Amino acid sequence: MPPIASSELWRNCLRIPAYRVSDAARYAGVSTQTVSYWQKLRRGGAPVLTKRLEGTALSYLQLIEVGVVSAMRRSGVKLRIIEATRKYLSENMGEEIAKREPAPFIYQVKGSRIWPVKI
Repeated sequence: MPPIASSELWRNCLRIPAYRVSDAARYAGVSTQTVSYWQKLRRGGAPVLTKRLEGTALSYLQLIEVGVVSAMRRSGVKLRIIEATRKYLSENMGEEIAKREPAPFIYQVKGSRIWPVKI
């Protein structure tokens, strides 16, 4: 088996389940029920967080997602806007975002809208 590049190893570590939902919720200032709700497919909508198996811990990337969604919600951004933005980014940019360093986009919140801005 060929050796794993250090950048790949580092990226893999970001996806290891290591954080309890209760800890992620506490860090983000929301309830565990809110985090679970954000991860479930809702009627007429999509989850706003990456899916995980029921009962498993969150990865570092999922922990960051919880914090970002929580901050957006506190700023007044509606879940349907977060859903639509997440769907757009995954359909149009997909893995390209994950493969680049630094991230090619930043996200601005203007009122109740989220705008990806190329950097």
